[in-house]
Amino acid sequence: MTRSNEEENQIAAMVKSGHALPTQSDAGAHLNTNFCTAGESSYVLGQWVRDRELLTLEDAIRRYTFQPARIMGLRDRGMIREGLAADLMVFDLASIGIKEDEVTHDGPSGTPRRVQGADGVSHVIVGGQVVLEHGKHTGALPGRVLRAGREHSRLSHPDPWGAAVAARVASAWVADGPAGSTRPASRSKEAV
Repeated sequence: MTRSNEEENQIAAMVKSGHALPTQSDAGAHLNTNFCTAGESSYVLGQWVRDRELLTLEDAIRRYTFQPARIMGLRDRGMIREGLAADLMVFDLASIGIKEDEVTHDGPSGTPRRVQGADGVSHVIVGGQVVLEHGKHTGALPGRVLRAGREHSRLSHPDPWGAAVAARVASAWVADGPAGSTRPASRSKEAV
């Protein structure tokens, strides 16, 4: 995906405002061989944080972890704390970036799909199990489908329109990126 510097600045400003999350990913959910945006998080960390300083590292990490977990009502995720799910990614900020996407035939009956790896990611831990070690997959597959918790529907919002958008985003952001209109939903910092 190619965006101009001005478009990148506008998107970063919206993300900084708190009304948007820096994400756009099919994350393998679609068997489309025309595009792949699974590397958006690595792109943001490499380009927006490291190279252009549009976001701080701390803000980017919060927006990829804590904030979506709260929106989705996933109370056991989004922070590193004893007793919470141990889902972690260890990366080197100096080298993180996206690799060229490629087509793999690992779908049902060899169905093709596009995948995209990341440079600078050394380890990934899911549910306390190492799945990527020194950049190589270990064969472990501890992941599972997560469903939005009940909490996401009870967030306090100043207006009903904002609550509807938050519920829609909470159910759609992982699969399809930002959903709905460009009008920002109003919500307090405590709710997000």
